[in-house]
Amino acid sequence: MARTRIPPAAAGVAAAAAVALAAACWVVFPPETAGRALAARPAVDLPLPWPAGGQASVEVQNLGSLGSRGEQGPVPIASVTKVMTAYVVLKDHPLGPDEAGPEITVDEQAEAEATSAEESSAPVRAGRRFTERDLLALMLVPSGNNVARLLARWDAGSQEAFAGKMNREAAALGMTSTTYTGASGVEDSTTSTATDQLRLAREVMKNPVIRAIVATPSLRIDGVPGTVVNTNTLLGRNGVIGLKTGSSTAAGGALMWAAQARSGALILGVVLHQNPGRTPAAGLRAALETSEQLVAAVQRELPAAGR
Repeated sequence: MARTRIPPAAAGVAAAAAVALAAACWVVFPPETAGRALAARPAVDLPLPWPAGGQASVEVQNLGSLGSRGEQGPVPIASVTKVMTAYVVLKDHPLGPDEAGPEITVDEQAEAEATSAEESSAPVRAGRRFTERDLLALMLVPSGNNVARLLARWDAGSQEAFAGKMNREAAALGMTSTTYTGASGVEDSTTSTATDQLRLAREVMKNPVIRAIVATPSLRIDGVPGTVVNTNTLLGRNGVIGLKTGSSTAAGGALMWAAQARSGALILGVVLHQNPGRTPAAGLRAALETSEQLVAAVQRELPAAGR
């Protein structure tokens, strides 16, 4: 049988099309090695001190991804969960930058949970009224689990109904590897990935109320004794302006962070699953240390990348 000869020009077009198709398939269906997804190619490749374990992801606003490390499989995220809780509450009950919002009455359940030795809480008393903004601060700054659940009941009637809202918002943001089962993050069944949580960080930092609260090192709130101190001890160092810590035995240490580059650009990062299986305090120390090294390296290397 006679062979059909393909003209050189047509062959070149076919080859180019094949290369383009292969590249597209790489993006849509990235290759895997031994069942483990490879880290996404960064838009800007900087020498960063990625954590040896767990997972992490970093990006710079208007510049792009600085990459991800670790297998991006769902892991417990502990109190980083509260970022989505704040996002849902403010979507349902928006506040202007200087608004305090409606007053919410503390119920008996929130008071009973305030003395728990098993989880972080805020010292609130039943019958006391706090503004929406103050309760958001008590949830995000000292990481009050009881306040997170109180806000969920106020917003949706029950924590279960509120978790449904959280999952719908996660789906809308494209967080395909995330499952929320409660408002506080105390449940190990609430799981996500660093890349998913980075999507959320990008969205919540557009909200001036969340942005102001998470940048607060400490504050005083009427009806709460003493000074409320932020669990994010990186605030004010290397340009850090937020966001939220998390720690538990199963989750290890976790931190969603935001920093202002010297150029004014917003740097966002998420570190998860640091030293899981040890004490929550040990995990949180590891997450803070790892994140501090990442932030410092980005601040140091970013100016050279822009030249």
